[in-house]
Amino acid sequence: PTMTYVSMGMMDITFDCECSDCQASVKKHGSYSNLYFNFVNEVARRSREEFPNLAITCFSYVNARLPPTGIRFEPNVAVKIVIKSYMLQDPEYAKAQQAAIMEFSNAGAGWFFHDWRFAGVTPRNDLPDVARFLRWAAENRCLGAYYEYSPEQNFYLDGAYYWILMRLTSDPF
Repeated sequence: PTMTYVSMGMMDITFDCECSDCQASVKKHGSYSNLYFNFVNEVARRSREEFPNLAITCFSYVNARLPPTGIRFEPNVAVKIVIKSYMLQDPEYAKAQQAAIMEFSNAGAGWFFHDWRFAGVTPRNDLPDVARFLRWAAENRCLGAYYEYSPEQNFYLDGAYYWILMRLTSDPF
């Protein structure tokens, strides 16, 4: 009762169910998103009366990474959308990512994002693209950000980069 959120997240694993109901949903919708987000919505609906301040968080990831079709999210659902901001330099990727996020948002989901910021993957020159995304996110009801990095980062080389990233995240304008 004292918790402020319950995570319905998934990890780095694809899943597949061979039952006829799951296979019919995947065939109809093209992914497991409808099954997963219907489940999340049902948990949110059932918990809202007893725990009105509880947010149900979940992931848009692996085989439930696509926005579901025909679902209106419960008001206490917040979707953590996994992005690859190092790919925002590609205008087509950025446009597709923003469109997918807006599908979740327009269906009533609160949203925040999960981003990988590993020095071995992330180019050091991507901060202008990240800044544009963060400004767009702030203008489109983003609830927050979660950055994942490796403890093996070399802060002698990458410290300034992370400092600038945190400043941009605090105030993207």
